[in-house]
Amino acid sequence: MKKNTCSNNKKSHENRNKRMAELAGGVISKATGGFVAVKVVTGVVGAFGTAGTGTAISSLSGAAATKATLAWLGGGTLAAGGFGITGGAVVLTVVGVAGAYGAKKVYKHALKHVETLKE
Repeated sequence: MKKNTCSNNKKSHENRNKRMAELAGGVISKATGGFVAVKVVTGVVGAFGTAGTGTAISSLSGAAATKATLAWLGGGTLAAGGFGITGGAVVLTVVGVAGAYGAKKVYKHALKHVETLKE
């Protein structure tokens, strides 16, 4: 006796499509979460921080603003005893990873609730 392979294939494709959609949603949510976290932190530092020279970062532009923001996040310039731009890059990386992790948790929580609503 033959099994109905058409319905089995359809169910298999539906499951695969569901998994792919969940995977895509997870990737998008993590990328967005990391991006937003980094932008918020750099925006706040840019608006309220001061460079090692005492100049407001908000009055700087381009590479000077970027370097001053990273140095501020790194605890100040190397000359002032901070970790400088490298330290700021590390801090910003951690912020991005934390934002992505938080977005992942929110996404997983939302998926769980969507599944319970379907039942």
